[in-house]
Amino acid sequence: MSRQRSCSPGDPLYQCRGQSVFIGNHDDRGVAETRLDRMVSAQYVRLLPHDFQHGIYLRLEIMGCTDGICSSPLGLEDGRIHYGQLTSSTHRENNPADAGRLNIPGWSPLPTDPQPYFQVDFLEPTWVSGVVTQGSERTWGYLTKYRLAFSLHGNVTLLFHVCSFVPVTRWLGQLLRARYLRLIPVEFRHTFYLRAEILGCRGGEVIP
Repeated sequence: MSRQRSCSPGDPLYQCRGQSVFIGNHDDRGVAETRLDRMVSAQYVRLLPHDFQHGIYLRLEIMGCTDGICSSPLGLEDGRIHYGQLTSSTHRENNPADAGRLNIPGWSPLPTDPQPYFQVDFLEPTWVSGVVTQGSERTWGYLTKYRLAFSLHGNVTLLFHVCSFVPVTRWLGQLLRARYLRLIPVEFRHTFYLRAEILGCRGGEVIP
């Protein structure tokens, strides 16, 4: 039996967002587990049989998490993400990548850097649900637009307008799984400073 993730163009509960066929069981006793490469938000899940042997019989469990479960700080501000896990394209003398954490001086690239970026290495595949950014309270410099690049996925562009020293949270709309997250500045005001926190959960924290 194969399992099919499908959709119905005219059905508001099962809107089309692509289609995939997953390999199911090879016998009537074993358990076959399929993990999606990214989490999706849904109220209803429909499983459509594609191939089967000797009739269609199904016993099923869905793995995932409820709202709010996978939205915890991953450790920039409190230091669980250590020195060396934060890197950048360049940095000013007193503003290295390791300073790019909430409520400390912040990361700032060199003014001559043509393609600045700030990168987090989680050391293992990690679910990311949101990003908190904060500018510099001393210089009033802050990001107005940035792009996120993930090692396992494409890019997501987020737009926002904020005060410099007030932390602003942007949710991705779905959980993305990545070991590396790179924040790429697109626009800023006054001067470039970044203080950040990443929200999500470690791979083992997703509950069945």
